[in-house]
Amino acid sequence: MVLECCVYLVEDDEAVARSLMVLLQMRDLKVDHFASADAFLRRLPHLPRGCVLLDVCLPGMDGLSALRELRRQTCDWPVIMMTGHAEFDLEIDAKRLGANKILEKPFAPDILFDELDEVLGLVAA
Repeated sequence: MVLECCVYLVEDDEAVARSLMVLLQMRDLKVDHFASADAFLRRLPHLPRGCVLLDVCLPGMDGLSALRELRRQTCDWPVIMMTGHAEFDLEIDAKRLGANKILEKPFAPDILFDELDEVLGLVAA
């Protein structure tokens, strides 16, 4: 599925970000990378609607706080959270704050693509 929308990748690990960007671009998706939640949130008012691929563990504002701020700003964009340490409480908090999906790193590309196909349908709706 190719849609004219952007995937906003919020990931501080440069190697992980590069790998994900290559994968997403191979699927003809537009990708905009941010190394911190703060950088993403500063640009948010100027960005076209898209999907957010948001790491949980970030410098400064963490992923859950960023998700909370997105929702406070009434941003209803789909959000896929990524974590290296999936815990039950984290999943509950992320779902309560409106995360569409939570992926535990490392994840297979097919899993990411399946989840993106699902949430990108929400962007197009």
